[in-house]
Amino acid sequence: MRIEYQFVPDGTSYTGDMDANHLWIDVGNTIQAGALDVNGTVYASTAQVLLAHAHLIAPFAAMEQVTIVTHIRPDADACISAFFARYYFEHGVFPPKAEQMQAFAGDVNRGRIRLNVKTARTFYNLVCFLPEVYRGHGKPQSEINRLVLQEMDAVLEAYACGEDTIDLMEDEIVRQGYKEVAALARRDYQTFLQEVQGTDMQACEATLVHLPERDTGKIAKQPVKALFWRRPSRCVHNRLWARMHGYVLTCAQLGGDGRAGSGAYLYGFERDAIHTGGRGA
Repeated sequence: MRIEYQFVPDGTSYTGDMDANHLWIDVGNTIQAGALDVNGTVYASTAQVLLAHAHLIAPFAAMEQVTIVTHIRPDADACISAFFARYYFEHGVFPPKAEQMQAFAGDVNRGRIRLNVKTARTFYNLVCFLPEVYRGHGKPQSEINRLVLQEMDAVLEAYACGEDTIDLMEDEIVRQGYKEVAALARRDYQTFLQEVQGTDMQACEATLVHLPERDTGKIAKQPVKALFWRRPSRCVHNRLWARMHGYVLTCAQLGGDGRAGSGAYLYGFERDAIHTGGRGA
């Protein structure tokens, strides 16, 4: 079987009038023959959707050529789900450790997985930083999308079929290589620290802001600790590093005093900040 890849903007809806050999994965906003996407479902990940609905991808296994359609800038769930599909087409079953992988994809979607600066070569680090390495080599985004899926497919197969019992969520699954990814991750983290800890005072300010209440939209009385970027961050993944430090980044329509305003600023709210509707997500 020959497998090709095609990419569409995230959030694109599947209309059902696509070519018969096109399988939409992690995009499409539906679960039906030809498209499997976690959006709008009770599942934690698209990878979990595939495991629960193998009958929807089984007909593709008999085709000579299949085009897997997913979203631009494929994330961990898209990579794992595309690997599941490819493996199923070739073997008629899902890969070993499929349950661990789908659980990992769900944890990523829920924001439970952190970048790892100690090893810098975990699967999540690769998904996040490999595109930046390719971009640094002058690759266009269309080629980067394909290269990331193919590279992660090889990494996941080695993990699935390996005899060791490493933890996909924590351990360094790539024992050799990817030095550029590791170096870029460490540099990016240092840039984040410089901005947040004050050595680059023009970039980021730690302050208190009043969040809009989740249900009513009114400004909460109790301020919460937040990070405020005065200009675009030089850090590629400041959102993910901030998460590692206990913040949740979002874009809020707030003024400089932390109240409702016209400017859209990037804030990092402390994860345990309580406001109407529950804790920060």
